[in-house]
Amino acid sequence: MKNITYLLIAILLMTGCGKLFDKEELKMQILSTDFSECNGQKSAVVAEDGEKWIVSSVGENFKFEHIDAYFNCCLPDGIEIEVYQSNDTIYYCDSEKTRGNCKCMCTYTTLAEVGNIENNDYVLCFISGESCKGTINLKFEKGMYEEITVSELTGIE
Repeated sequence: MKNITYLLIAILLMTGCGKLFDKEELKMQILSTDFSECNGQKSAVVAEDGEKWIVSSVGENFKFEHIDAYFNCCLPDGIEIEVYQSNDTIYYCDSEKTRGNCKCMCTYTTLAEVGNIENNDYVLCFISGESCKGTINLKFEKGMYEEITVSELTGIE
């Protein structure tokens, strides 16, 4: 029993106890995702004029909504929503899990609630389907509420 105790102490000393509680290791975390049914606007043409994103604080967390996102009318497996961070950039991505095979498009609302985002300035990059819609600089802080239209985004080169 003593040998196991010494082995555990040796492992902790080699890896460093500080690493177990390193604040830098805390990363953003998706708390929930959801998407609406078809908003009833079936069309063969995609019109981005109503498409927008809303980013707001909810307590200590942040909520991302993509309103009037265009996807296929029939989605056999639904919509996948990912939010991740790389350095000072936060990516919000929504896409069809499996491509629909209907010959029409429909608008949906996707959303994600995310925790462990530090209050700071970030570049927010929106990716929908297979296209990058663009980026915008935002200050994430308690009480924030930002509505962003496609025309406000900076294109990716």
